Formats: sequence, C-alpha cells, structure tokens
Amino acid sequence: MDSLIYLAVKYVCHYWVKSVILVLCITLAIFLPVAGTAVLDQVQLQLKSRAESTPKVIGAKGSRFDLTLHALYFDVVPPETIRYEVDKTVRDFGYGRVLPIYRTYHIGEDKTPIVGITLSYFDFRNLQIADGDFFGRIGHCVLGSKVAKRLQKSVGDDFVSQPQRAEDITSSGNVKFQVVGILSPSGTSDDDVVFVDIKSSWIIDGFGHGHEDVETVQDRDKLLSRDDKRAIVNESVAKFIEITDENIGSFHFHSSLSKLPISALILDPVDEKSATFLTDKINEIDYLQIVEPSVEIEKLIEKIFRVKTLFNIASAAIFIVTGLFLVLNTLLSIRLRSREMITMYKIGCGRFTILGLFVWEYLIVILLSVLLALLLSTITVEYVQQMILQMIR
Repeated sequence: MDSLIYLAVKYVCHYWVKSVILVLCITLAIFLPVAGTAVLDQVQLQLKSRAESTPKVIGAKGSRFDLTLHALYFDVVPPETIRYEVDKTVRDFGYGRVLPIYRTYHIGEDKTPIVGITLSYFDFRNLQIADGDFFGRIGHCVLGSKVAKRLQKSVGDDFVSQPQRAEDITSSGNVKFQVVGILSPSGTSDDDVVFVDIKSSWIIDGFGHGHEDVETVQDRDKLLSRDDKRAIVNESVAKFIEITDENIGSFHFHSSLSKLPISALILDPVDEKSATFLTDKINEIDYLQIVEPSVEIEKLIEKIFRVKTLFNIASAAIFIVTGLFLVLNTLLSIRLRSREMITMYKIGCGRFTILGLFVWEYLIVILLSVLLALLLSTITVEYVQQMILQMIR
C-alpha cells in the first residue's frame, strides 16, 4: 500500500501540468454547488434573523418592501415620511413598545447613514457599548463598530454631517457631532450606522437650530433694536453647527415636535393578540400601513430560491461535463500508459495492484481538489457575506 501511494504521488508530481488541469476541473465542479449553497443559506439566515427580530413596522403607504428594508437596514429611504405624532397615537394604544427611526444625512465617502432613534432602540436590538456611553443629549452620537474602525474615530472625536449635495455648504446638514460611544460588534447592519438622538436628526434636516445669545450681540448690523424687555435681531445671526453645553439652551424647533417627520416606527407588540389589534387599528388610518418584515423577506427569499434552481441546473451540467472529462482522461491515460502497465505486470504486479495505482492517483487529485474547493468556498462566503451586508445595510 505504501509503495502504491509513493508511486501515485511521484506520478502526480511528474505530470504536474495534467494534474493541475484535473485539480482545477474537479475543484470547479465542487466549488460552484458548495459555495453557491453556502452563500444562499447565509443570505437566507441573515435576512430571516433580522426580519424575525422586528415584529412590525409602521410607515407611510407605498412600497411595503422599501419600508421593510428601511426599517431593517436603513438602506432604502421611503419616499414619504409620517409625523412624529403617530408615535404617540400608537403608544397610547398601550399594546407594546414603539421605536421611531428617522434616517437623515450621512458622513464619509461611503455615505454612512446617520439615523435618529431613541435610547429604547439599543435595548430592543440588544446593542452593547464597547467604549464610552450612549448619547445623553442632542449633538452626541454613537458609532457602530465598523463605522468607528473605518473612519478611525474614538470616544471624544467629532465629525460633521454632510448635506445631500456636497456643494451645498450652507445646508443645515452641516452639524458637528461629538462621539460619546462605540458599539460592540453585533454582526448586523447596526455596525455600519451612526446613531443620534432623533431630535439631533431633526436639527440636521433644518427643523431646529440655535442662535447666538442676543444678550451678547453688539454688532449693529445684527442688532436691530433692544430695550429692557426684548432684543430684535436680523437673520444674519449665525446658526450654530456645533451643539455644546453652553449653547444647547438656544436650540429650538420651528414647530411642534408632533408635526416633525419620522421615516418609520418599529412596533414590538406584547403578544400576538396585541399585534392583531394594532394591525387592525393602523389599517383603519388611510395614510399609514403596517408590515410584517418576516413576511416581506420571505417573499424575497422565494425569489432567491427561484434563481437557485437555475444555479443548481448549471452546477449539475458542469458536474456531468467534468465527469465525462475524467472518463475520457482515464481512457486516454490507459492507452498511453499501456507499455508501463505491461512492464509492471511482467515484474509481478497483479491487475488489482495496477488498478490500485490508478485509484490512488485519482484519490490524490480529488483530495487536493476538495481542499482547494473548501478553501475557496470559505473565502467566497466571507466576502459575499460582507458584500451583502454593505448592499442591504
């Protein structure tokens, strides 16, 4: 047995070009179905896990799928927003937690989203702080683990949110935020988000702002008049882009908070009965819709598995072609090595010994192919997983 393995290894190494071609062909036949199945299973697992942990989502009527993706991954922004007063309306029903979210501007060249939330969101998603603390006021932010690493930000650093158009330097979107916390890695889209208090997100969008302290304004071009009771200033009084402990008192909103926009509400009912009751109540409101993310994601997975059927057919075809190639290679090898086999037979090797030599040669090639296919599959699954998270973030 040892002699056969030794001869087989020597033969594979000597005819290395032929061996490499065989290894690549078999690797491809193994890699495609293994990697494809693993990738699709990973996609299904990630999509289902996030969706199943989000019972219900409320938003403006429109695309149910867009609303689902927005609530789960902050990716697609719904074309219509709803008023914050919907939060109070649903909360007054008293059948579960209500979590408002509002995606606004972004930071960085990769346009990392800035999402306005309340502190309850961190508890709902079981997000933990790795460094620092959760935000305590407007002007503070908490970074996802990947955002902090990618932007090389730590607690105490700051950044300026970017407007929708880079050339719009006067936009209210230019607000400086102080990083007060870094989240622990969660393996979800929350790792790629900048979280701020929902009031901060409204300030970014220009629904609120602060002014210079009119008591200290001395410029006559800014100060129109002043008496013992009031001071009148013109619009040239600067808006703050940095919210500090000193000027936070000057920030105010242009209208009632209940009329300000949010993009969606995540609803966490206390039980199935409450979920049914709330669904009926929301469906009675003309401009609102309520979706169940797990149902919407299941529809997406069904479409993915239709593609998988075609993929399986292609993989089977490649596998059959590879098998036929191996048969052809074996037949040609037997003919070309006929003199070698005759010599082995004359020196005392039996037919089963010669057959065993062929078997070991193919076992070595197949073993190398399997190892290479598994290595490539692992790398591919990891790469595709990261790519999918970026796409559906």
